[in-house]
Amino acid sequence: MKFLITLLLLGNFSLAQSRVGFSGTFLRTETMFRGRPEAASPRILDIKQTADEVIVTSTQNGESAVAHYRLDGKKSGTVQAWLKGENLVLKGTVKRQGPGLGLDLGMRFPLTVAANVEEKWELSPDSQQLVIRTEQNVGAGESVFDTRYIREPSLEAAQAAADLNAKKDCETTLPISALRSQSEKPRKYGHGAELGMAHLERITQCVSYSVVLSGDFFKDLERTEKSGPAQFRKNGQTVAAFAGDLVLEVGLHHWFCTAEIGDWVPIGSSSPEAAQDLHFKVRWLGEQQKDLGEVQSEFLVEPWREWTEPEAFYRMTIPSDGVPLSDDLEVLILSKSGEQLACVKRHI
Repeated sequence: MKFLITLLLLGNFSLAQSRVGFSGTFLRTETMFRGRPEAASPRILDIKQTADEVIVTSTQNGESAVAHYRLDGKKSGTVQAWLKGENLVLKGTVKRQGPGLGLDLGMRFPLTVAANVEEKWELSPDSQQLVIRTEQNVGAGESVFDTRYIREPSLEAAQAAADLNAKKDCETTLPISALRSQSEKPRKYGHGAELGMAHLERITQCVSYSVVLSGDFFKDLERTEKSGPAQFRKNGQTVAAFAGDLVLEVGLHHWFCTAEIGDWVPIGSSSPEAAQDLHFKVRWLGEQQKDLGEVQSEFLVEPWREWTEPEAFYRMTIPSDGVPLSDDLEVLILSKSGEQLACVKRHI
């Protein structure tokens, strides 16, 4: 009788242990920050769990990288992992760098900060959904966000779904210097106008593209801040359209990014080049669309101050004569193979 009870207890313990299994392929569906959904491109997690570790291969925008999490209480590089009830918990101190941490056209380098990060992985009762809750502490600040994934039947199915749901819209963000100039009344342009930035997020290496228009036309141009449509003046005269050609520059800003917490090691070489041999398709969007097609560009590297890294950018000339100042300029940034990497769309 005692032997039978022991077998039953061991069996129940085994069942309890087997309930915590994160193996499978998951596709990111959304990221929630403070209860609000955040824009995010599809990311795939291919998870393999053994008795000793959890191995995660993450894929996003053509790049794949792998991270190992030991389950014996010892650190996996910079991360300590353990199973707590039905959850996988990861904890460590990592370096964060990116657009939200100082990447600005007025500042030629991204800021890197150390952050204490804790993740809690939780599967739904039917194991079809995975939620990763991330708590990040940087100095005195703290942020919490949830990333939601749905289980896919295979890696191939997850990749097909990711390709189908890949974001192709222009999600333009403004650097700090552009936001600062917008607050000035009237707004003076000087030598040009910053249209904004677009970000290509991968697993280990990310790229931001800054788009700037310049030319002699901007000298003495100012935008008056009044109710209704924007009005522009130059040398005391009202102007409504560009005159002559403009110079379009697309700057490259490399920064380290991370997927989930961990020491991610890139694998394979399938990701398209995000900085070299780029191509650009440009069009003006307004009451009348003016498609310029693919525009010839020149790749340049210009050294800045001694304490900064060289700035690489592409420069091109675009026809602009007679284009209304209120029109949006859309810039598609394409890899050598023609894959869309990013897009910026905005007016001056």
